[in-house]
Amino acid sequence: MKRFLLTAALFSSLMSPALAQQQEPLMRLTDPDVSIGVLGMRVYQAEGVEIYDMDGNAIGTVLAVLGQSEKTPTALAVEMNGRSVVLELASMELVNNRIVVQMDGGTFEGLPAWEQ
Repeated sequence: MKRFLLTAALFSSLMSPALAQQQEPLMRLTDPDVSIGVLGMRVYQAEGVEIYDMDGNAIGTVLAVLGQSEKTPTALAVEMNGRSVVLELASMELVNNRIVVQMDGGTFEGLPAWEQ
């Protein structure tokens, strides 16, 4: 019995980080005036804007601003190479009035798809 409890406790502690990483589904923000703090712009200003990689190459266009609630943007849906993908705002910054993604080309291939 002791062995079973120890095994269960070990399994539980190993699974906790994996469970914590699961997020609520993202929703499209519909209020055009919600602020996207990291980019210093609002939802209406971001939609349709081109996204650039670290080398200055245009890699896609913003389709929508996404978040886990109506007032909390956390990601952008981006049209990239014929697919719609999700890019986290934490990987972006505004440089010379351009949204720049701090990723390299290989990372873009593994991005999650955005289902409208």
